Parts: sequence; structure tokens; C-alpha cells
Amino acid sequence: MLVRPKFPSAYYKVTNESLDGIVQGLDLQPSDQVLAICGSGDQAFAMLEHVASVLAIDKQPSQVDLARYRLECLAKGDYEGFLLSGSRFGKFTDLDKRDAYFRSPGRLETIRSKLLNLTILEKQLSEAITLRPFTKYYLSNVIGDYISSMKLILELMQRMTDHLPVGGLIYMADGEKLKTSDCTYHSKLPHNLQEDKDLTRKAALHEELWMPVVFRKVS
Repeated sequence: MLVRPKFPSAYYKVTNESLDGIVQGLDLQPSDQVLAICGSGDQAFAMLEHVASVLAIDKQPSQVDLARYRLECLAKGDYEGFLLSGSRFGKFTDLDKRDAYFRSPGRLETIRSKLLNLTILEKQLSEAITLRPFTKYYLSNVIGDYISSMKLILELMQRMTDHLPVGGLIYMADGEKLKTSDCTYHSKLPHNLQEDKDLTRKAALHEELWMPVVFRKVS
């Protein structure tokens, strides 16, 4: 009988975002270096299939422990352990879609072959930005849960933009929260960071719970 390890303090056991939406919204390329919020690790593992490297960071040690355990499962070829580690998220997660994504023929084998390109660290997002060059950032639950102050969010967006190459992307799973009362994006966002409407549309097509926005550095 399969015994599931327990990670009681890890709030995010699996993602309730669309992995297809994230992959398509980020327009992932083989040369990309991605910095990602870790959470359950689902998103980082999904990205790893398509890119050169992923640095997954989280400020919560329990989330880092969970993601590292799942990495160990993959390294051993324990695919069921990878999918079933921790407890289920609950009724707000479409687990059939999440599991079907990873069970696509050959997908976990490909991800397993690239595990040396995944680093999982306990780290604040503000600290991780400068660890190495990144071409794309993936942010989830940053507004409100990760950083409560809109002033700090905007300062962080400026720093990320400063470190991105021209053409680099920032995917925000909760990006619609940056809209103001007149439904325009916050006026204090970096002037050279603009919504990529095509990639936002591609991401949103797969989402039912989230309202992602993809921003591109244009100059």
C-alpha cells in the first residue's frame, strides 16, 4: 500500500492554476532561465520540461521541503510519489487536469532527465532577483499573500524589470489585482513594462479560477 508522506504545514500541496496556461503564457523557450515562486512545485516542474533552467524559491520552508521531496521522487523514478506527495488541495483544484498534464506520455521522463537544471531554495523573492540573470519570472500569490504592500509590489516590479533583458516576461497569476478603479494598470508600473495581450489571452484561455497577466519588457 502506498504511504503518503505528510507535509502538514505546507499550505500549497498541489497547484490550482492551469499548467498549460502557465507554459503557454510564458512562451517558454529552450534558452530561457526562469525564476519561479515555488509553492507546491508543480509549476516549476512543468516549466523545467521546456527551458534551460528553473530556480524555484519560496519563503516558507515547508513548501521548499515538499518540492525537494517531490524532486527526490522524480529522481528515483517514483512518479506516483511525485504526484501523490502531501494531501490534496481540495474542491477548488481540478486534479484530473493537473494529473493528466503530468501523465502525458513521456512528460515525467523528460522532466526527470532535466532535474539537474532545477534549483529549489528557501529565499525571499526580493533576494533571488539578483542571484543570476533570468529571462522570465513566474509569480503566484505575490499580491496580498506574499507581499501585502502595493508600494513594495511596485518596487519589486521595477527591480525585476531592471534585471530583465528586453523582451523578457513577467507572468503574474494574480496580475489583474494591479488594475486600478478605472480598470487600467497601475500608473506606477515601470514605463517599459507593458502587457503582452496575446500571451495574456493564451494563459487566460486555460484558467477558470485565476486572472493572469503577462508583462513584457519593451525597451
